[in-house]
Amino acid sequence: MVVYLPEAKVRLESLCELTCDTLIDSRYFYRLAHICQQIQRIIIINNNLDVNHGITKLIEFQKNLKYFKWVDDFIEDYDDFDWEKLGDPYTEIFDILKNYANTLNYFAISLQFDYSSGDYDYTFLLDTLLELQNLKLLVIRSPLFLDIADLNEKLEMVAYRDLEILEIDFIDIYQATYIIKNSLHLRKLLIINFYDKDSFNDGSLNFIRTIYEYCLLIEYLTIP
Repeated sequence: MVVYLPEAKVRLESLCELTCDTLIDSRYFYRLAHICQQIQRIIIINNNLDVNHGITKLIEFQKNLKYFKWVDDFIEDYDDFDWEKLGDPYTEIFDILKNYANTLNYFAISLQFDYSSGDYDYTFLLDTLLELQNLKLLVIRSPLFLDIADLNEKLEMVAYRDLEILEIDFIDIYQATYIIKNSLHLRKLLIINFYDKDSFNDGSLNFIRTIYEYCLLIEYLTIP
């Protein structure tokens, strides 16, 4: 492998973009972490049911990470997949991303999940989002965020002052309202579907009112 060649440092130390998958041997990423520390864009294709510790280390060693994209790709057939085999390929890596709250401005996550069950804990995602307050683009394809009072209170207080593009497949309408209210520079908002455990009419009217009052720069709007 190129990372083990004598000239690897000279060839790779200026690497600024990396696309990789999580089935690659973790030792490769450990080696790469000591060579490449100026990567600004990382795209991860996750085809592993457990964490790749080498990728965690690679991310940890970066000095100016601006762009992070994660795409789950471990399921070929949803009907035959055994969800009990899914470990935790996420939490360790997403915890490290919190260290880049000052530099990350692009964050896109696409998760594969069990549509018929809410047993798996995806709290790691919202925990991370609460820290990344300098984002300009946020794209989320994930299960519904848990409706936890403590997390909701934190979400209500977070200000995404630089956020310009927000795309979410499915979100609680009140959580969406919290985000919109504190994102004064939004230009594009796309939400595929809402969840509202109480009165959708009340929540919907409040959400639309929030857009009208706070999203003065909006140019592209798609909501259910």
